Amino acid sequence: MESVPVMDRSRFEEVNTALNRLAEQFSELALRNMQQARYIGERARAEETLSRAKEAAEAGSLAKSEFMANVSHEIRTPLHGVLGMLQLLQTTPLDNDQADYLDKAVYSARSLLSVINDILDFSKIESGTLELAQEVFDPAQLVRSCAAVFDDQARRKGLTLAVRVDPDLPKHLRGDPGKIRQILFNLLGNAVKFTDKGGVAIEVAGLPQSGSRSVLLLTVTDTGVGIPEQRQADVFEPFTQADPVFTKRFAGTGLGLAIVRKLTAFMDGGITLESAPDQGTSISLALRLEQVGQADRPGATGLGQRKALPRLRRLRLLLTEDNPISQLAAKSFLQRAGHEVRTATNGLEALALLESETFDAVLMDIQMPEMDGVETTRRIRSHTGGHYDPHIPIIALTAYAQTSEHKVFLEAGMDAAISKPLELAEILEVLSRVLQAPS
Repeated sequence: MESVPVMDRSRFEEVNTALNRLAEQFSELALRNMQQARYIGERARAEETLSRAKEAAEAGSLAKSEFMANVSHEIRTPLHGVLGMLQLLQTTPLDNDQADYLDKAVYSARSLLSVINDILDFSKIESGTLELAQEVFDPAQLVRSCAAVFDDQARRKGLTLAVRVDPDLPKHLRGDPGKIRQILFNLLGNAVKFTDKGGVAIEVAGLPQSGSRSVLLLTVTDTGVGIPEQRQADVFEPFTQADPVFTKRFAGTGLGLAIVRKLTAFMDGGITLESAPDQGTSISLALRLEQVGQADRPGATGLGQRKALPRLRRLRLLLTEDNPISQLAAKSFLQRAGHEVRTATNGLEALALLESETFDAVLMDIQMPEMDGVETTRRIRSHTGGHYDPHIPIIALTAYAQTSEHKVFLEAGMDAAISKPLELAEILEVLSRVLQAPS
């Protein structure tokens, strides 16, 4: 039998030490792997939590935006009735005091509408759902029409209201005239409100850029109370006013300049402010827009280009509107303009009238019982073999004010959309466009 070599003690200790070291290394490696796995798991859970939180925040923001749109719709509908009745009352015989009271009531109603628009747009921008229209408009005419809204108010305060137009200003630009009008309403409204003596001026100019781009320069200057330097940055923040001391004398939401800044930035523009206490304020905007040549101009004017009321032949119109006050206001507007109007309170009634009578155009409310305006329009457009033209012009009358919302109506087959509260001039202008009648 062969003898087995015996490991000496020192050699055994070396092997044992090496094995222990190897075991420790394995233990350390296992611990690191466990820690790394735990870290990866915790990171994955954290990322999942963040993702869920982001989705919840986005859903909450969208829900808030939709809520604000619904609130806007519900407020606009009765406001449409208020403004409609007030405007009808303005066409009746009034003494000087009555006419003055009525002018103030109309101004207050329009101010309420402006606040509603600001709140809705602020919510839309915050949720990332605001969309801009791309319409051709005359910038000089837009500015003049905005200034005209504040002319009476300025005159009652003994203020001058001047409009200065650069002779080199482009005749037509493409952009969102409704949003620019909203910006100017806020700036001019503030300027007139915060000015007790002197005047307000609005200047408009154009600065050519490369290609077809142009910069529209708008400046509103007043001789009013001014803004202290330490408060000038704050006035562009939401729900902030220039000075708390003005709160009771110059009440407001504090959204005016905040929405001006947000809308300006949304249109890839810039804004500057210069002001000093008791020396007035000057706010300037620079908006990058597309300059439009004569060949690209549409045949009809857009918002902000209104001149005289279009002269239309006597039309036979179908007005579909379920709110009795809104129906009365719109019907009276159109009848006073010389048109014959038949009414329906829902889509089913409208379809029945179209089958039995002849109309030149349909004015279609959106939210109605039995059958809404969108479904009614789809039924009309898909109609074949009946007694009416499936291509009859259809104009949406809607309390929804956003461009994205109007797109839905146009995609359903409507020819145009008018936001409530309604204005007779805008109704006639849109009728003139969709009927291709001379204006």
